Amino acid sequence: MVMTRIAAAALVLSLAGQADPLPPPIPAEKFERLHKMLLPSGDELAGFWELPWEITIQEARIKAAAQDKPILAYFGANGSVLGAT
Repeated sequence: MVMTRIAAAALVLSLAGQADPLPPPIPAEKFERLHKMLLPSGDELAGFWELPWEITIQEARIKAAAQDKPILAYFGANGSVLGAT
């Protein structure tokens, strides 16, 4: 059992060393095309700032309860999306 695990670990490590650690570079013309696809157009952002965003979760809970609606909460990996915490 132990030998099987050691052999499996050795196989995994030997195969891992064969992989290229970095993907191939993206050619400049392809990058420009992909970058344009990712940028939002003006009409995609038209209504974004008109949405009734709430700054605090307390305000959102009160408003959602009054309107019998759910809450969509977004939190970044570092806590608040309004700034570093």
